[in-house]
Amino acid sequence: GKVTTLSDEERQKRIEEALEEERAASVRADERARLADQMHDTVLQTLHALRLSAEEPDEVRYLSRQQERELRREIATLRSPYERSYRVALLSARDEVEGMYKVEIDPVLRSDTQMSEQTQVLVDAAREALLNAAAHSGATKIDLFSEDSESLHVVYVKDRGSGFDLERLTPHRGMGRAITRIEQLGGTVEITSIKGEGTECTITLTTT
Repeated sequence: GKVTTLSDEERQKRIEEALEEERAASVRADERARLADQMHDTVLQTLHALRLSAEEPDEVRYLSRQQERELRREIATLRSPYERSYRVALLSARDEVEGMYKVEIDPVLRSDTQMSEQTQVLVDAAREALLNAAAHSGATKIDLFSEDSESLHVVYVKDRGSGFDLERLTPHRGMGRAITRIEQLGGTVEITSIKGEGTECTITLTTT
């Protein structure tokens, strides 16, 4: 029969394709192992803690919420095509504030992108807005919303708490410093607060 001889170029291409498939398989195996470790270290431990706390409903609620946060962040990490995910960074900020103040922060994050120095400033500002709401509003639930349109990023934080005294903001601390950094990048921060009704913070930034 006819013998087909591969050129050096074709042979090299096939070798490279085989190596790429091997690398991809190795990455998938590593990811499965990491996920298994994560499930063992968080889910199983939390289930054990829930059994021990069965007679303490507040503790059960807190542990369940904590586990839900971690699983949602893990799922977002696995689904994101980006090595450093903007959505995951926002979720991490949310998780940190929830853990500190034991409030519920409901996230609606409509898009994702690769993290950059600019989006890090945006995440930092969102974290400060969440911290302000959790620490000062008295609200037990806070809304976190983000949406992107090409290079335009918008983050929205809302609580239905006691309201916020805008005169307390200083340019070198906390939310005041975050506003300054956003404005230095050409973005805007709009804060509307009504005593006894709550506070809304809208952070807008165009990235390049």
